[in-house]
Amino acid sequence: MEMTATLAGMLVKFSGHDIVKLSLQHDHQLTAQLKTLMTTDPMEGIMTVATGIPPHIELANQVMKVLETTKDITRKFEGQTSKLIDAVKHAIEQKAWDSGHVMGGKLVDMLNEFQSTHLKAVDKRLNGARQEFARAMDRNASTVAVSADDNPTPTSPSTNAGVSYTFMYQGKFHSVPSHFEFPKPKLREAVRFWLCGQSVSDDGQKHVKPFKDLSNNMLPTKELKDAFELS
Repeated sequence: MEMTATLAGMLVKFSGHDIVKLSLQHDHQLTAQLKTLMTTDPMEGIMTVATGIPPHIELANQVMKVLETTKDITRKFEGQTSKLIDAVKHAIEQKAWDSGHVMGGKLVDMLNEFQSTHLKAVDKRLNGARQEFARAMDRNASTVAVSADDNPTPTSPSTNAGVSYTFMYQGKFHSVPSHFEFPKPKLREAVRFWLCGQSVSDDGQKHVKPFKDLSNNMLPTKELKDAFELS
């Protein structure tokens, strides 16, 4: 179970990774059924002794920790350098301001403060609109659920129920999540992505719609738009 969750996490975190080529990763209903067959107990004729974690995996984990620590130290040094530069710059500009001179940095700060005040007001209104939209969607979902309960049908559960194909960030709606990358599959997997889309969440409730239905204006970056046009 833990291994399945790890693979699902990789599918979400690295949308362009080769792991997304596995059709099994996009069928969460089948994955849930297979979880019941997974075991770490000895199996007669297959595996009688646990093999344990290979040494290179543990070494790789230790290397990753060292790299993260190094990155953290580097970021802290960069932050200190930036703070030192800002402090010197502020002291110079404050001295000029006290002398009755308006320097470029001070003018930029004044304009940024003016802009920030107005952007906050706009963002506040947008947040209110987003919350109202979310409430409306919840009410609509509740209405659909009640209607389904009142008129039950003896069909098998659909893995697409409640699936979301739209993602919102940076104040806009997009067809893909942030940091998404198009996979580089072979022909068979490419046809599946083109016709069925790609799962991008652990629970299977968030999908990128079939690639044939995507449009350039709903892709967030130039790199994704160029990659989509090449496909």
